Amino acid sequence: MNQDKIDKAVLEIYRRLYKEATPSADFDKLMESGEVKEEGFFNNYELSLDRQSEIINEVLNKFKIRKTIMRNGIRNGILLGASPKSSFEKPDVRPKE
Repeated sequence: MNQDKIDKAVLEIYRRLYKEATPSADFDKLMESGEVKEEGFFNNYELSLDRQSEIINEVLNKFKIRKTIMRNGIRNGILLGASPKSSFEKPDVRPKE
C-alpha cells in the first residue's frame, strides 16, 4: 500500500470530520494556527460516533483502501487519536401516542 495514498486519505478524513463537527472547523487552518498541537484540542469539537464512522468508511472506499487490517488500523488511529469528541445519540424511548 502506498504511504502517500494513506496519508492523503487520513488528511481528507480529518478535514471532513472537523467540517461536520460542532462547532465546524477548517482542519487546515487548525494545523496552520498550531491549535492541533495543543493538548486535548479535539475536545472543543463534537461529532456523533456514527457519523465519524460513516465518514471514515466513505473516504477509505474513495481511496480504494480495501485490506481489512489497513482499514482497521486507520480507523482506530483516527478514533483514538485527534478526532472530534464523540457524541452518542440517545434513542427516543418515549411512548408513542
